[in-house]
Amino acid sequence: MIPYNGAYATVYVNKLSWAFGGGVEYQVTRSVAIRGGGDYKHTYFFNLDGAIRGQNHFRAACSVVYFLGAHLERRR
Repeated sequence: MIPYNGAYATVYVNKLSWAFGGGVEYQVTRSVAIRGGGDYKHTYFFNLDGAIRGQNHFRAACSVVYFLGAHLERRR
């Protein structure tokens, strides 16, 4: 939302955004693993002056994964 005539207007930027990243997974037991990853992304937005600006972000995630009924030997 940007200021417009004393109120706020909702605006959208239709430009190409992109992201790339990767991750790793470490098997703790036959049914539990720890997964970590990261992404770098670039998006666009309108600033308060109404100009289109780019912004960069880094996103990191870590999670615990439980495999329902799957054994390590069968998943390979």
